Amino acid sequence: MRLVWLGQCETLTLLFKYYLKGNSKRTLKKMQGKDCVIDGRNCHLFSSEHPQVLLIQPTSAHEAEWANREVELIKEKTDIPFALITFDVADWERELAPWSDSLLSKREDVGTHAHETLRFIESSLLPRMHETYEELPCILGGYSLAALFALWAAYQSSSFPAIAASSPSVWLKGWPEFTQTHTPQTESIFLSLGEQEEKTKNQAFARVGDNIRRYHQLLSGQLGENSTVLRWNPGGHFKDGDKRTAEGFAWAIDKLAASSRPSSVGKGKSNS
Repeated sequence: MRLVWLGQCETLTLLFKYYLKGNSKRTLKKMQGKDCVIDGRNCHLFSSEHPQVLLIQPTSAHEAEWANREVELIKEKTDIPFALITFDVADWERELAPWSDSLLSKREDVGTHAHETLRFIESSLLPRMHETYEELPCILGGYSLAALFALWAAYQSSSFPAIAASSPSVWLKGWPEFTQTHTPQTESIFLSLGEQEEKTKNQAFARVGDNIRRYHQLLSGQLGENSTVLRWNPGGHFKDGDKRTAEGFAWAIDKLAASSRPSSVGKGKSNS
């Protein structure tokens, strides 16, 4: 079966249903990672033998070390075969921030290149992956600023039927106002935060807790209560990043799978 890539959540969900048929309990074998270069960016691909969903994650240098652990953690949490491709982000703030914020960086070039990163994903990375896996449904996710980028991308594109945002930087100036005046083009969104992240003397960072609570409430109204979740994890921002990211991806995979079964209702929303 071969479908034309439309970049729409509905098409991806139907495709996922096709892939899931008779395979929801397939055991994942050892996933081998391999390096590749896509449009000048270093990428690292992990894949099961017959993946049914593609996970995409921007990573910094230190997060690249998480990849092996993260893959194993995802496998522990879901039975559904997947492929994970990470791509290197050399300049974190410049390439991922959707707009400028002096708390993030005072550089003038920060906040002007997120669209280029999203264009890389949609115009270069996805076509390359589709050559290998055809049009697998895609989940965009990440940690910290990469998680915020994934959330922002959901408002710019319908290419990602699910988003996994672990400890996202929703303290960014203007984020609450942006989300209140825009609607995400995705079906499901995972959110998480460390319990200690809002407990800081820096008032700007301290607003992350209230911001994510309000954001989760907003998403519950926009997507449906069963299509979003807010998980609280022990510790601060720098604790168990690989585990938190894996939890987000696993939730998104299973949510997408559930929404693709005949019992689902609406645009990928589950009644469970």
